[in-house]
This record gives sequence, structure tokens and C-alpha cells, in this order.
Amino acid sequence: MLRDLRNEVRLLVDHGGISGADYRDELAGSYGPLNAYLSIGPPPRRIQEAIALIEAGVLTVLGPGAEFAADEAAGRFTARSPRVGEGAVHARAFIEARLPEPDVVRTGDPLLGYLYATGQCTPYVIDDERGPYRTGGIAVTQRPYRIIDAAGAPHERRFAYGVPTEGVHWVTAAGARPGVDSVILGDSDAMARSILGLAHGAADRGRPFDTLTRST
Repeated sequence: MLRDLRNEVRLLVDHGGISGADYRDELAGSYGPLNAYLSIGPPPRRIQEAIALIEAGVLTVLGPGAEFAADEAAGRFTARSPRVGEGAVHARAFIEARLPEPDVVRTGDPLLGYLYATGQCTPYVIDDERGPYRTGGIAVTQRPYRIIDAAGAPHERRFAYGVPTEGVHWVTAAGARPGVDSVILGDSDAMARSILGLAHGAADRGRPFDTLTRST
């Protein structure tokens, strides 16, 4: 059911549909993690494979709130969970497999970093009476999502959607699902139509904030 509600939630909260405090505390801080925990995860086969590896002694589950540290003297990494009584686990290699939160200010991506450093893109900020909330996503217009620069002007031929716009849009890492009129497919279609229109000198030049109607 949570998956079926994604499109509707996005239509409500995208582009400042709720206050900055509510986005930070209620959506990103509460509902988002709950949605991810209950509706996002590996397919059943992968879970069965993980269970088999655990039972074979190949895979060890540390527990919640795991903490990691580098022991430079010993040339190894140490991991432990403060919530379980078992001791620390040591390893020679460490792989960071989590998906980091998007943040254009701190991004390691050279293209986004250059655009931000030169003022050609800017972080998206949600206004709030208790103070603005700066998201990590880059600011874009409504569909077809032209990139907005530091001066607040949209670029006619630069577009962005998906993960780099998290905060402007919600759950941008979620893919399309069969049998569903997915917002992400509608977004990509709107961008493609605008790009093709630009290539042929379409009449939407000079109307950068045109909004296409979303179907639910």
C-alpha cells in the first residue's frame, strides 16, 4: 500500500507543498524512513541467500546502530553494535554500500560540484516561518525541471531530475513499477518533450515555468 501511495504523496509535498519544518521532521525524519523500512528492500530470493550465508557462518549481522572505526596501527577496520553484547568484528577491507543523502554543497561529483561552485545551480530551500530548510537537492523549476542558478534564473537548456533533486521531489531513487502511471516516467517524458521542442525552436522558449499536468 505504501508503494501505491508514492505518486500521491509526491504530488502533495513536491516543490514546497509542505513547510520546511514538516518536510524535515515529518517526511524526511519520520514517514520517509518508515516507508523505506516497510516497502523497500531486496527481493525474497536475496533474503533467502543472505539467511543461507548467515547459517553457513559466512555473513555476520552486527546489529542496529553499528559503529565503524579504522585501526591504522593494526591495518584493519573495527565494527561493533553498541546495542548487542557481542564483541567487535575486525576486517582488512571496508565497503561503504549505503546510499548517501544527496547534497550539492558537499558533492563529490565533478559536474555538480562545478555547477555549484560557479553559481550555475543552487540548493533547493523550503521556506518556513521558523526558518528556511535547505535540502541537499538542486533547485529546479516545475516540469520540465530546468536547473535554477544562484540568481534564481532557470536555464533554458539544462534539466535535472531524479536523485540530484531529492528535496525538491520525494523518493527520487524509487524506480518505475509495472502497471502504474509512474511519476518518474511522466517527468522524463516532459523533459524529453521540452528538449525536442527546443531543438526545433518550439514556442515554449521564454516560458521557463510552464507546468505540465500530472496524472495520478
